[in-house]
Order: sequence, then C-alpha cells, then structure tokens
Amino acid sequence: LWVVIHQAGDINGWPVSQVLLLMGLVGMGQGISELLFDNVWRLPSIIVRGDLDRLLVYPVRTLPFLMISYPEIHSIGNFGMGAAFTVTALVSSHAGPAAWLLAPVWAVCACLVYTSILLIAASISFSALGPGDYLYSFYHLFHANRYPLSAYPRIMQLVFLSVIPYGACIFVPAEWATGRITGWWWGLLPIPVAGACMAAATLAWKLGLRRYESAGA
Repeated sequence: LWVVIHQAGDINGWPVSQVLLLMGLVGMGQGISELLFDNVWRLPSIIVRGDLDRLLVYPVRTLPFLMISYPEIHSIGNFGMGAAFTVTALVSSHAGPAAWLLAPVWAVCACLVYTSILLIAASISFSALGPGDYLYSFYHLFHANRYPLSAYPRIMQLVFLSVIPYGACIFVPAEWATGRITGWWWGLLPIPVAGACMAAATLAWKLGLRRYESAGA
C-alpha cells in the first residue's frame, strides 16, 4: 500500500487513511472466516477421499459441523491486523458513532459473504471431482477489495457489487463511513447481502449433496 500511494499519491481519490478501512474490513472478514469456517477449503478433498461418508452418519447437522471442524491459528494475525487498520482508518476519517458500531457488523458480513462464495465454489466438487484449487480464485478476488472498486473497470465493479458481492460488504459501507454516499441504508446493506449469500450457499450445498456418491458406491 505504501509503495502504491508513494507513486500515485492516492487511489482514485482515496487517501491511504481511507484505503486502510478497506484493507481492515478484508482482514477482519478473512480472519473470522479462517477461525470459524476454514474447513470449507478441504471440502473438495473430503469428497474425493470419501470422508464425507463418516460425517453424514454423525448425529449432528453435517454442514455446520464440517465448517467449524478445522480452525486456523493464523486467523488471529489476520483479524488483529484488520482490526488495527480499521480503527486507524475510522480515527483518521473522524467517523461518527454509527460507523464505529457498524464496523464489526460489516466485518462479520464480509466473513459470511466470503465463506458463502467459497462454499458455493466448493460444492462444485460434488459434480466435478478435483483438488479444488479453483477456490483460490475467489480468495484473490476477495483481496482485490482491499482497494477502491471505483479504480477498477466498470465490469469488475458490477461483478463485485452483484455477482460476487464482496464489495457490497466492504466498499459500499466504507464509502458511507467516509461520507462519499449518504443514507443510513447503505450502512446496513451488508446485512441482507450476507443473508442472501448464505441462503444461496446452503442451497448449493443441498443440491450438491444430492449428487454425492459414497466412496464405496
């Protein structure tokens, strides 16, 4: 970030103090996801190895149990870095009380949208068996939201706001917190977006599970 700002001065009108808010929300969202739901990355290999057979006969709800079964310790570093960036950005931007109260909500929503997109992608493995390396594409797309969407081409902005709506939980609330857009509803937009993504991910999981064949089939 320092190298980019040193060369450009700012990023499409966003000074470094405000870009830190974008980076902070990405960091916190990723950190929460890695702490609570990181096993989604192993779903393709779990399907290939037949380990899902064992999970399906447990007296628990398979999807939540699967998602929380493998927390990553490095999530603490990602979340801590993101929290530090977010606090720094809110202080520098003289954000109001509403932004301070909603920042944790935005981080949780970013986590849910990010994890939901990964689960939808991972559910493809029910039909197309493979190592699941394609999940990293969605990881890198998530990290692209560390910078203002307004600096990207129009088609990418549309993708990040509607198709893969990371930006709806990161860029839009950051615009609202920094006074670029007005209207209280923009601060609350991440909540329904996260709910819709969770519903879509749950549906993708259920549809994929119908096509599952056990390792002994």
